[in-house]
Amino acid sequence: MANLGFKDINLERFMHGGANVTGFQLVDFSNPMVIKLMQRWNKLDQREYPGSDAPPKYTSALTYDGVMVMAEAFRNLRRQKVDISRRGNAGDCLANPAAPWNQGIDMERTLKQVRLQGLTGNVQFDHYGRRVNYTMDVFELKNNGPRRIGYWNDADKLVLIQDSPLHPNDTSGIENRTVVVTTIMPLMRNPILRN
Repeated sequence: MANLGFKDINLERFMHGGANVTGFQLVDFSNPMVIKLMQRWNKLDQREYPGSDAPPKYTSALTYDGVMVMAEAFRNLRRQKVDISRRGNAGDCLANPAAPWNQGIDMERTLKQVRLQGLTGNVQFDHYGRRVNYTMDVFELKNNGPRRIGYWNDADKLVLIQDSPLHPNDTSGIENRTVVVTTIMPLMRNPILRN
């Protein structure tokens, strides 16, 4: 699946159709931080907060983490005593050539230094500003629902695991395979198989 919220998708219609569905899950719902948020989330009044009857989607978790990154960067700038106020000088948005914000370089440097634990796991950036050192679970859809089959991170890449032993009735070994069954029809009066 082409998003980072495998559990956000309604997979009911694919469960018993034999489709091979595999995808990524960025938010780990067993993470204590996510559990704490979910406890607060479930207490919200659905009339006042529509959508609070379902878990937040991964895009909401990324937004939450993005706001936390910005807040942490501003806190770090204040600790470093970098003056980020405009003091009435908003600048000309239509200036040609564009006039960069004087503290933009400080802000960029500080954003790259942020490291925190968010709803999507470890949040940190490399010197280019790309997110690094994060992990996504890999799920596969089975007859009884999604099952974690491994994880992906930028260091190990794809690591497949087997969380639980196969159930006796698990047919995953023969799913999506053609099975040829041959029978020989004896010349009997009442054959068991009829053509």
